[in-house]
Amino acid sequence: MLARQLGTLVKERRLLRQLTQDQLARLAGVSRTALSRIESPGALSSRTEVIDRVLRALGVRVDVAVAGTSERPATGNVRAVH
Repeated sequence: MLARQLGTLVKERRLLRQLTQDQLARLAGVSRTALSRIESPGALSSRTEVIDRVLRALGVRVDVAVAGTSERPATGNVRAVH
């Protein structure tokens, strides 16, 4: 779920800045394919370094809170910090 939340955040911010995937990929120093995988709702995972580059290129700092106990699976919440 965390990867999906990050992907949604990246895509929303990219569209707000009126950037194409190619433009953001160049700004972040990653391939368009890597960016597409991050934004894809079915993406399994992306390297954290790639995600970090993309978020920095968008000027987004992300606080990630992961909570859970041994009795239940951990859940992740992602929010952009302005």
